[in-house]
Amino acid sequence: MNEAAALARWLVCPTREPIPIGVSAAQSDARAAADLLALANEHALTPLLHYRAKVAALTFTPTLAAAVRREYHLSLARNVYFYECLRELADVCAALRVELIVLKGAQLAAQYYPTLATRPMVDVDVLLARDDLPRIVDALRTRGYRIVNPEPRAGALQFENVVLLARAHTREHSPLGLHWTLLDDPFYQRILRVDDFRADARDAELSGMRCKVLAPEALLVYLAAHLALHHQWSRLLWECDLALVLAREPLNWDRVLALTQTNQLTLAVRETLRRVSEHFTLGVPREVWTHLDSSAITRAERQTWYVRTSGSQRSAGRAFWFDLQAVSGVRARAVFAWSHLFPSLSYMQRRYALSHRAQLPLAYVRRWWRGVRSLGARGRV
Repeated sequence: MNEAAALARWLVCPTREPIPIGVSAAQSDARAAADLLALANEHALTPLLHYRAKVAALTFTPTLAAAVRREYHLSLARNVYFYECLRELADVCAALRVELIVLKGAQLAAQYYPTLATRPMVDVDVLLARDDLPRIVDALRTRGYRIVNPEPRAGALQFENVVLLARAHTREHSPLGLHWTLLDDPFYQRILRVDDFRADARDAELSGMRCKVLAPEALLVYLAAHLALHHQWSRLLWECDLALVLAREPLNWDRVLALTQTNQLTLAVRETLRRVSEHFTLGVPREVWTHLDSSAITRAERQTWYVRTSGSQRSAGRAFWFDLQAVSGVRARAVFAWSHLFPSLSYMQRRYALSHRAQLPLAYVRRWWRGVRSLGARGRV
């Protein structure tokens, strides 16, 4: 991680940080060039590496130079396409008089990174009111979009946090993620106060279009929680996002702490900020650490944190059991259990690539067996 962190620090703060040894060596040594490419690809930093090397007039080995240039232009092409989809969605929302708030990559690439290509995206995530979702989906269908994440069974959508849409006749990957809450976890879907994050949303220009985005304080808390609870700090790209927000924004830390504590995100924000501060040597006010370290943490937050971040606990069976407990209400729990234990035929065919209906019973048994086996993983909540 030391080499990866050194690379990320230089990419985010090139005027403050020295060029890493691995980057310098990659100008002439083929082995070092291959190692650097593998490291940059692992953490989704290759487009930003190409940009920084070009600005610094670094000459990589021919193979590395071609690889980072190719990835930069692929990222640019993808992102331009995603912004086109966002513009289409924004037009739909404007026509329906629906508030749209742009999340994550589409905001970050346009506002915090040096060029659109340097922050890779795999889709466009937006925040909408749940009640507005049916009208928006219907309008997008008339424009050739289709839903690509079907419910396991009718009624199960209430336990999700996003609908994914793609243009017809394109591959399954979706360019649009329509969120009505911010974290994919039954506990946080129930207790997270999304209006707290919406409250300070502001107008911004993203690649030539006017959109609403999260305020820096809400963005920081959201990115930190998402990185910890969804991705378990697996890529440094997402830490770069946070480092850029920390480095460039005059943050209202009282607002950050209020959002964190009110929404029971103390562990996620504290541990993510600690990692980012260490990897990027960015200062966080001492009183912020004092507050985070002394904040009361509920048993439910601690349980959620342990399940979502402990490798021994992130198994299908344990995740199902924990999510089931987090669902509120007997009827809702029954719907959740039924939809996940007995998904529909269409869902099973897609999930397990079934070629014939006769394979369905065996696929169910396989699903249950894997879940039961994973319940035996050691660990405590």
